[in-house]
Amino acid sequence: MIRHGQTDANRDQIIAGRLEAQLTSEGRAAAARLADWPWPGEIALFA
Repeated sequence: MIRHGQTDANRDQIIAGRLEAQLTSEGRAAAARLADWPWPGEIALFA
């Protein structure tokens, strides 16, 4: 299971709801690491 990267809202323990929360530097770094992940097959989206 993959979650979104850290945002300024969840870092500060704010429930952002529908607001546009920005990724923190840690969240951007996590997304970059995920981009290099060796995916074994197809990815399913569960929303």
